[in-house]
Amino acid sequence: MTTIEDLQARQAEAADPATPAGRLDGLAHAADGDWDWGGLEYYGLELAKNPSAPADLLAELAALHHPRVTPDRPFGLGWGVAQNPSAAPDTLRDLARDEALQAFAAANPSSPPDVLWALAWDPVLRASVASNPAITDDLRSRLDRGEDDAWAAARSLADVGELTARWLEGRILAHPGCWLSGPDDETGALAPVLAACNRAGFVTTNSQPGGPGQRPYLTGLAPAEIAERVWAALLPTRLVVLTYPPGAEGGFPRIPVHLSHGTNGGGLGGPHQSPAGVFDGCVGDEALAELRQAWTVEIIDPQWGDDDLLWAALAAAR
Repeated sequence: MTTIEDLQARQAEAADPATPAGRLDGLAHAADGDWDWGGLEYYGLELAKNPSAPADLLAELAALHHPRVTPDRPFGLGWGVAQNPSAAPDTLRDLARDEALQAFAAANPSSPPDVLWALAWDPVLRASVASNPAITDDLRSRLDRGEDDAWAAARSLADVGELTARWLEGRILAHPGCWLSGPDDETGALAPVLAACNRAGFVTTNSQPGGPGQRPYLTGLAPAEIAERVWAALLPTRLVVLTYPPGAEGGFPRIPVHLSHGTNGGGLGGPHQSPAGVFDGCVGDEALAELRQAWTVEIIDPQWGDDDLLWAALAAAR
């Protein structure tokens, strides 16, 4: 039977940087290899903060922080791991997506540059990022140039389109709607046509190429006249063009665009939240007002796997 004295002794070991890594791992796990839930509840935070804890153990403890993994046992372990300089960059990158942990990640010298750059967008966290000993010359240069300030200076939908085009082309890293690591790999081949759409007044927000189990699609925001022009240009094709006025939310039929194990893995069909919300707080008030008054446009190729028609049609419609 475990006594309170036993738990207190283990708590002291869990907090002591001199405790060997193997012993720290043993404190986290029961004899059968499963988590020692009672022990973690008592001294888990000390264990998560211990700089001698091995990176793989810290990654496991960080995973327990997320409700999607163990909704009934978060223990606040993420708070400890996010402060721990022994945590692996990938672990810190994952934890920093939780707003409650971002202040710890901003100060952690093991946070990777892309995480620090993302956190530097927050004026409250920028000072912590700037004083982080891990800050790279490139990141400091980006902060000095005020790349994120370019978005704050955007005064129109056209400005947002130009900045999105530059992001797609790799000319700037920052974008309010992503984790500031550049477009996904699958977007690379689509960048020229997407950049052209943005410069033509159609601010793109999401896309997917065709492939196994995928219908190609593109979503974005555009003034009414441009949304109508897109609809008219693509009308003679098999492409499905859906347009929604400002303020439209929810209740629309969904069209599957992704299959997962043979079943619907995701679909499109109307905005389910403010489409301009991703830019809120990141662009000028005038630009945000134009984005909120823009129409939502969704273009879907109903042909599974075909990756030619949609992008060729958009290029021809410019």
